[in-house]
Amino acid sequence: MAKNLLLKITIYNWKRKLGKSKPQYNYNEQKELMKHYYEIKDKNPKISDANIAKILKIGLRTLYNWKKQFHPNSVDGHSVEENAAANVQEIEDSNLASF
Repeated sequence: MAKNLLLKITIYNWKRKLGKSKPQYNYNEQKELMKHYYEIKDKNPKISDANIAKILKIGLRTLYNWKKQFHPNSVDGHSVEENAAANVQEIEDSNLASF
C-alpha cells in the first residue's frame, strides 16, 4: 500500500512539473465541440451526456462545465441575445401575418 501511495505521489509530482497531460482546448475548439454536442442531442435526445462525451473525446466533467458556458443558441455564431431578439422578431412577424 505504501508503494502504491508513493507511486501516486511521484506521478502527481511529474504532472505538476511537466504540466497537464490532458489536451487544452481553445475557445473556438470548445465552441465547435459544443456545436457538435447540440447537433447530436437534437438528432437523438435520449443519448446520454456520457456517451456524447465519449464520441467527442472529452471528459464528462469538461462537457458539464462547457454546457454551463455555452448555451445552444451561443454556438451558432450569434450571441444568445442576438438569437433571442431574432426569435422575438419571428414571433412578432408570425403574429402580424395571422391578422
